[in-house]
Amino acid sequence: MKNPARERVIGKWVAGEGEKGYELEQKPVLDMHAGLMDVKIGDFKYQGIVMFAPARREITQIGADNSGGIWKGTWSQDPDGAACRLEYTRADGSTQKLEHVYVKGDNDTLKVKQYDITASGGRASEPRVELIFKRQKM
Repeated sequence: MKNPARERVIGKWVAGEGEKGYELEQKPVLDMHAGLMDVKIGDFKYQGIVMFAPARREITQIGADNSGGIWKGTWSQDPDGAACRLEYTRADGSTQKLEHVYVKGDNDTLKVKQYDITASGGRASEPRVELIFKRQKM
């Protein structure tokens, strides 16, 4: 999983406080060939795995949340950092497409921008959400 932009987001990160708090943790497993991701936003919880497929030179992600949703995504380089384009399938079968862009600040800050994906497959021009995360000691 040798993607320098992606490797910079490894660690535990927190944005906001209380009910509006966001927690993000990414940790490498299997000699950096995969990574585990945990996200908590209030009562919402997500767990996923990020895997590198060397033959395709592709980094993919799959996960599930505590409301019955399934998430599938592909990581890529972005001019701002590392991007993960996701398709979210809710428990009722409806879907949503979005992209998270991880922008590295200094060693202790990380900006995450969430963009909607348009019907034509492009990324919206402005992020819907923009959060600044602070690195936490593990």
